[in-house]
Parts: sequence; structure tokens; C-alpha cells
Amino acid sequence: MRIIYAFILFCFCSFSVNAQIADGSIAPDFTVTDIDGNEVNLYSILDEGKTVVMDIFATWCGPCWNYHQTHVLADAFEAYGPNGTDELYVLAVEGDGSTALECIYGPGADCNSTTYGDWTEGVPYPIINDAQISQAYELAYYPTIYIIYPNKIVSELGQQPITEIRNWLDDVPQLKSGLNVDLLNFKGTNKAVCVDLLPEAPYYLVSNTGDVTITSADISVTKNGEELYSEAWTGNAVPYGVITEIQLPTQILTENTVFELRLDNINGDASLSQTFPTAVTLNTNNVIVVTAEADQNQASDNTRFEIKNEAGNTIYSQSLEAGAGEKTYTYNVPSEGCYSFWAFDGGGDGIETSLVARDSDGFLIFDSADLGSLGISDFNVASVSSSNEILTEVRVGLSPNPADDQLNIAMELDKSMELQVTIVNIAGQIVYQDNLNNLDEGLRSQSIDISSLQSGLYLLNLSNSDGVLTKKFAKN
Repeated sequence: MRIIYAFILFCFCSFSVNAQIADGSIAPDFTVTDIDGNEVNLYSILDEGKTVVMDIFATWCGPCWNYHQTHVLADAFEAYGPNGTDELYVLAVEGDGSTALECIYGPGADCNSTTYGDWTEGVPYPIINDAQISQAYELAYYPTIYIIYPNKIVSELGQQPITEIRNWLDDVPQLKSGLNVDLLNFKGTNKAVCVDLLPEAPYYLVSNTGDVTITSADISVTKNGEELYSEAWTGNAVPYGVITEIQLPTQILTENTVFELRLDNINGDASLSQTFPTAVTLNTNNVIVVTAEADQNQASDNTRFEIKNEAGNTIYSQSLEAGAGEKTYTYNVPSEGCYSFWAFDGGGDGIETSLVARDSDGFLIFDSADLGSLGISDFNVASVSSSNEILTEVRVGLSPNPADDQLNIAMELDKSMELQVTIVNIAGQIVYQDNLNNLDEGLRSQSIDISSLQSGLYLLNLSNSDGVLTKKFAKN
């Protein structure tokens, strides 16, 4: 028997401009000590098959206290936690690193901030004082309440009643019967960091989502067919447990790079293998948005900003008008490549208000907070995008596989949609592309003439704005 399975996942107190960690992301693991001195490891709790609700709060946050006072999370922990149905674990995290530990226990001489009361009163679950968790989860406001399923996938739950928490628990992804492995994958980062070419540092977390313990497998990762990593893994991955984590060195990408992770000889059985292809494309983002609020010294200090190309030539320049208030400047960079953003302040005392540059995706290129007389930040116009959102509303089968001249696609659609069909060869080149428009809900089929393709392995991608579904097939 040979298994091939592709599942790629590749009223608030606001305090930052960060974007929250996206729903469907892998929950960052952490090991911390709670305020009672007990060690807490997130993945160990999840590996027991429990769902975790994590309330990240600040003692000075009024909405945090109001929800805390409803005792919803305490009631949920009592009903569904270790003393109840034992399917839920609750963690409370005081996430403001500038707040003293003593503030958790209420107002007092040792509390250096505002606090609304004793946050430990009536709380049966662990309380953690650790700002690094806020950073790892890219917190944007308090309170932020996450729900994390045993398969390590995190979503923002929000301030919900206990009935809604029960609904989320009813939707926990179930273990599959027999041997099964899921790949949780997310891309490395290019963003606005300028380098000679586009880098990617892929990370893989491989999880056991079957009801059989996995003790061994031969694991490898390739890029366009070239092996980058291999290991003969042995261990004891119980259901929901982590098999391995792989952090690859930075790779230089070209259009349509394909990474593939393989597990062979699972539990010593040569007939058991699973493959996980991840297609990577390059997105062009050439819109730079600069927001500047001029101070009274702008004119005399010749405060301005410039965008330079890789050769050092200025392609855009803008002086700031004294006292003009906040203004937004938008510039379309003419082509892909490596650029730099320069900010000048002739007085050398820095811009007294603000000068912030971002790309149109909101990624920060420059912030005047550190500006003296000159500030420089490099950035790329093109950025990396990987297929890390699975298209869940479609089930697909390919036949025959291997195929000769005709490939048949059988689809079951949960809703009406449009799809783009792309076939990519093992070298990462697009060899076929078409659009399937006005597909109605239900069973649908499509045939593709592949007679002109050379023999070998290919990836078929079905995609739309909701995500990507990838299937591998062979051409005879």
C-alpha cells in the first residue's frame, strides 16, 4: 500500500500597529513558569489531545477585567477541563512586559501600573506573567483570546460565552483512523529586507494526526528535485504529537519553486510513504506609502525622504512642508528589484513628529523613531508567497494516476466558485494554466490534455482567493 496525502497549511485596548497572527497559523510553542512556579509547555498540553484557550490580558485593560469578571473561562475550565470532560485547558497570560508581577494580585505599593483587582481570585487555571508570548503571537490589542486545537492550529476566539466555547470544542479536528501524518508548514520571510535575490527559510512541523503511534520514518526535503535535508527519524510520536521540526537554511527562490517533504518507510514499512509539496510563487508589490506629519523645523532642516535604486540613483524625492500636518505620499516603484529608502533631517535632531514608510501590504519599511540626521532602510519590491492556505471547500481526485494523454479531475465543491488550474513541473515551471469559471456546488469534473507533457512528476494546483489545493500526479 502506498499513501500519498497532501495537506498544506502552509471593545479593546489597542497598543500597537502589528497584525495579529493569522487564523489557521501554527501556534508558536512556549515553555514558561506560571506564577505558582509550575512549568507550562503548550505543545505538551496539545499532545494530550486537549484544546487550549489562551487569554492574553493586561492588568490596566478595562475590557480585559470586564470579561474576566464574567468568569466564563473559569466556568469553561471547570466544565471541560481536568475535573470535567478533560478536553479543554485554559491559560491566562499577563502580556505587558512593563507591568510588575505584583499588579496581578491587585493594587499595592509594589504594583507599578494600573490594575483593576486581584486577577487570581476564583481562577482555577494557570496564570502566566510573560511578555514574550505576546511578541510570539504578534499581539495587537488586549484582550486577545485564542483557541488552539490539538493539531497546533490557532484561531482568535474573542470574548465569547461558554456556549460558543462549547461549539468550538465540538469542531475539534478529529484523529484519522490508522496511520496519518499532517504537515504544518509556513514560509520563511523576505518582506522588506533587501538582498541580492529573494530568500526563503522554510520551516516544517510534522504532526501525527492518526490514532496510531509513529516511531520511525525516513524524512527528506527537496527543492525542485534537489535534496536539501534528510534524516532517519526515530521517536515516539503519539496521536496529535509532533514527529519533527525542520528549519531549513535560507534558500534563493525563482518563480514557481517547489519544495517537497517526504516521509518514507513509516514505522519500518517500505510501502508506507507520504509526500507534501509546497509551491512557492513571487508576488510583486511596488506601491510604497509614506505617511509624514511635518514639524515646525522641517523647512530650515530640509527634512525630506528619497527612494534610490540599486545603482544609488534617486528615483523619487519629497520634501516635507513645515506645519503642513499629516500627509500621505504614494509612489509606484517602476520595476522589481532592490531599493533603499532614505530620510534626511538637516538639523540632526530627528523628526519631532513622524515619518513612516510601508508597502501596500502594510509591511514596515522605515520608521523615523531612530532618525538622527540620516536614516536608511533597504527593501525589495518583490516578496515571497507560499501556498500555506489550504482550499478546504474542495475535494479533488485525479485519474488515471499515472496518466498518459488525458488527466481527469473529479471535484466535490461545498459552494459555487471559480478556480484557476495550474500544472507545475518538478523544475518549478508552469506548463499548463486555465480558469474554471461559474462552477456550481456539488460534483464537477474537468479533463486536461497532457499529451504534450514530458514523462515525470507534476503538481496540479487549484486556487482562488480562499486558498490553494495541491495534488501530485505522474505522466507516463
